[in-house]
Amino acid sequence: MKKYSIAIFILLALGAQAKELTDLEKVMALGGLTSAPAVYTTSGEATEVDCVGSIQSIMYEGQDYNGKATRAWAYIGMPAGASEEKPVPAVVCLHGGGGTAFSAWVQKWNRRGYAAISMDTGGNIVDPETKKKVRHEWSGPPHDRIYADKNKPIEGQFMYHATANAILANSLLRSLPEVDADKVGLTGVSWGGVITSTVIGIDNRFAFAIPTYGCGHMFDASSHWGPILKNNKMYRTVWDPVLRLKNATLPVLWFSSPQEKIFPMDSFADSYRAASGPRMVSLVSGMGHGHGKMWLRPESYDFADDIISHGTGWCVQQSLKLNGSTVEVVFAATRKLKSASLLYVTGTGNVGTLAWTEIDVTSMVERPSSGMWTITAELPVDATGWFVNTTAKANIGATLGLVLSLQVPTTRRSYTQIQFRLIGRI
Repeated sequence: MKKYSIAIFILLALGAQAKELTDLEKVMALGGLTSAPAVYTTSGEATEVDCVGSIQSIMYEGQDYNGKATRAWAYIGMPAGASEEKPVPAVVCLHGGGGTAFSAWVQKWNRRGYAAISMDTGGNIVDPETKKKVRHEWSGPPHDRIYADKNKPIEGQFMYHATANAILANSLLRSLPEVDADKVGLTGVSWGGVITSTVIGIDNRFAFAIPTYGCGHMFDASSHWGPILKNNKMYRTVWDPVLRLKNATLPVLWFSSPQEKIFPMDSFADSYRAASGPRMVSLVSGMGHGHGKMWLRPESYDFADDIISHGTGWCVQQSLKLNGSTVEVVFAATRKLKSASLLYVTGTGNVGTLAWTEIDVTSMVERPSSGMWTITAELPVDATGWFVNTTAKANIGATLGLVLSLQVPTTRRSYTQIQFRLIGRI
């Protein structure tokens, strides 16, 4: 009898050890990719990162795909003067749909004093002769539309590899003696913003993050993403960034435009409200959608500078009240506010398709020598969505101006939760 008991115990133990991880657990396990990946030249030879004062084209090792090793192609660069004695902050840059690794993006961060890496997340490399993207021999899965690979094993899905490669890029930067490992941030545009929103709920080593346009909670979005993802169980239970954003305790700049049509403001707000850490929200009216639209503005660089320098964004909301039609919002700002305005819409539906009206605030007053600003404004009676915008002078001049924009999206508190979704809650 004892022999049978021992045998049963051993079988049960073996069964427990062999328990298959769920897809969600496999995604969370990517946070364990903390060792620096091997680095190669684009022709396949082992190499090392050597890019102080320059930009280097490399490949680095990724996760296996269909039983084969993969590598991600990337540009990596450092500002001149970076050294082990004088390490610099760094940033991982994630491109959007249709994009690739961008040396120009790396260069922009280098000029601001940051090391940077920009990789192709879809298994491509740019042919130096044709200047077109082509698949390479170490490619992982291609970017297959909007989570269209949902029926494939999780290890064969685009987002699995894109997420892993972003985390491995962090590990690579942190391993370099010229980089301050405690000051590595993450930024992404459009699809890169979706990946950023995903990664910050998995890898807790980042010092800051800047998702631009892309976000989570897209299964009921008023854009074309909503109908596509409504019945996508893989997205709803595994890939929606909102599932993990409570883990994101780092400072985040959520950057977009109120006219953004692909990633509507209600989904955007659902995402930043799900994150646990401190946030700034910047909605630049008329910014448009695209890599260059974001790169040429100063918001992302100044946010990174502020977090790296003193750990907080340049302007943080302290309180917000709506008494009748009077809006009162209080900000703590580390630089002098330049202007303030109230923007609002009167329609319903996808906020990105509605016309925004901008009006002056009633008052903007700083408590003497405190950095605490109180802004009041009168909200039109027919407003269905609104936010208060403040601006301040940027650290360094930029092509699109010298101001930063910070908005505090909210909505009338009298509306029901269902109406929030219908009006495109911001």
